Amino acid sequence: MRSRKSPEKQKAWSELLVLINDSEWYLDEEAKRKHKELMKIIESEDKDKPKAKEREKNRYQIYLDKHPGLEDGIVALLKQGKTFIEMKEIYSVSDRMFTYLRAKYCIERHHRIEPPSKEELSYYYNYLGLTKASEKFKASKPTIYYWLKKYGIKTKAAKRNLNSR
Repeated sequence: MRSRKSPEKQKAWSELLVLINDSEWYLDEEAKRKHKELMKIIESEDKDKPKAKEREKNRYQIYLDKHPGLEDGIVALLKQGKTFIEMKEIYSVSDRMFTYLRAKYCIERHHRIEPPSKEELSYYYNYLGLTKASEKFKASKPTIYYWLKKYGIKTKAAKRNLNSR
């Protein structure tokens, strides 16, 4: 297995371990100076190695380059203000791909979903279920649960727990 550390960093780590092996190394001024130098080497970024975010962006762009028309299609939907859920019905790609393209083309996030009234939410959740409520209000299931908690509406799981006591 290949080491992720450069030879310079490996050497710095070795020297650092020898240095701090003495429990009172920090009392010696020369040792403290050496410690600072070694830590600078260890914590320095590799100039030629792209950072994690850059690697991820490159990966998304390579994928888009291999699939002509995909980027244009997703960008068009983003500009129309479609939600990720709606776009996932058309394109089976990661949500992060949508986020990457939104950032790349400086497209603002879609508007916030307005929560329904307490009565409407309670009706859809209790009588039609979580999935139907999610579809009706065009919101994710965690958002529906958030609204239920916000309005103080008991979830079915909470009702089961009360009945089982």
